[in-house]
Amino acid sequence: STWGFTSLTLSLVPFGPPRGCTMAALPGPAASAVLRRCDRALVLVIGDSHSAVFSALGHKHFGNLNIVTLRFAGASAQGLANPNSRSDARNRIAALLRQRAASAAAIIFLFGAVDFDFVVYHKSIVERAPRTLAEQIALSSAALRSFLTDVVLTNGALPRSVYLAALHPPPLNADQLTRMLLNPNADRAEFQALREVRALPDDVVLPDHLERTAAVREFNACLHEIAGALSLGGVLDVFEPLIDPETGLVRASCRRERDTDVHLETEALIPHYVSEMTRLGFDRLVKSTDGCADLEGRPQEPRAALLEVDPATLSPPPSVERKACLTLG
Repeated sequence: STWGFTSLTLSLVPFGPPRGCTMAALPGPAASAVLRRCDRALVLVIGDSHSAVFSALGHKHFGNLNIVTLRFAGASAQGLANPNSRSDARNRIAALLRQRAASAAAIIFLFGAVDFDFVVYHKSIVERAPRTLAEQIALSSAALRSFLTDVVLTNGALPRSVYLAALHPPPLNADQLTRMLLNPNADRAEFQALREVRALPDDVVLPDHLERTAAVREFNACLHEIAGALSLGGVLDVFEPLIDPETGLVRASCRRERDTDVHLETEALIPHYVSEMTRLGFDRLVKSTDGCADLEGRPQEPRAALLEVDPATLSPPPSVERKACLTLG
């Protein structure tokens, strides 16, 4: 099942209910939408457009799971720290978790691709405020950690049930990235200012493909550190298997036909996600009374104990050598 959020509407759009499920209405702005409740363990996937790959997994690969994907098109990791962001992702996710976290055996978050496909370059091209990839890594990883502690772990999600999904390697070279950013036919509101730009300013030089690939790898390393510091369930990381060892870039077989598409081919991704989810025990997740189960179906720590935790008391991250992961002063 999939629901797509856009910056222009609050509606949730369902696609194809799984068999044998009953329906329960969502509260608030999405009152007309439904989440399916089955005997299968409910896995919520919340992310940007790249999270669509989880919709393709379905019962064919994990018959024990009811995977529900909620997509916020154009939402960035950096924006999760902003309650007034264009996508309103922070507030809508908080509302969803208050109602549904207890019934989910696992919750997967996939945010960050927009930060390295769009946000960092928008700062340089439109806002004329250059930002390095290292600075973007620091800002985005800090925002994501803040979101997890201030929103996710204070609205009913248990740490062990929360997973992060690492970013995919970027598929576009510098020329393709430039054409994608300056596409005059882009209809997304976020691209409105860029549509007026006919060419890159002389002082703007986009990082090359290898530099951007390295930056995404570094951001993924930050995700692993965040997951460890907050005692989360783990990180679904398919980055390295998608890298061609000869070029150091994403494998050609993973790229889509349109050469300015920032997404990778879904069919090429599925085997790697199946492998990662199996490694993390998703194939053994079962539904429990309150929906929060461990790998053998045993309920985790009482939810009341989590709700009383002050985020400030959560264990701080271990010292890291990667300066990019540290919050900028």
